[in-house]
Amino acid sequence: MIFTGISRSIVSCQSCQYNSVTFKPFTCISVTCESSLKKSLAKHFEVTQFDSENKYKCEKCYKKTKAKHYVQLCYLPDVVIFHIKRFDLSGKKIRRDLDYPNFIDMSTYSDP
Repeated sequence: MIFTGISRSIVSCQSCQYNSVTFKPFTCISVTCESSLKKSLAKHFEVTQFDSENKYKCEKCYKKTKAKHYVQLCYLPDVVIFHIKRFDLSGKKIRRDLDYPNFIDMSTYSDP
């Protein structure tokens, strides 16, 4: 498909090591406005933690526990559209230049 890709969202329970996997189609990748597109993508695909304040309820062991969440790209479309979030949570516009290369190696964010 030209504009549609598939991402995989993985939540890993730290108690029983169960992985909850969800596949989602996407037509664009929405990233925060960092100093470069490379940094914005790195932040978007970094591993996040569900910790003591924000626990995850595991589908397998049914415990509220710590967990790790990350996203991988399973299928890249021919054309990738990047949506840059240019407003902060208060609605104020982010006025920052964003550097982007002519070529982006997306294999870094794809599943092995």
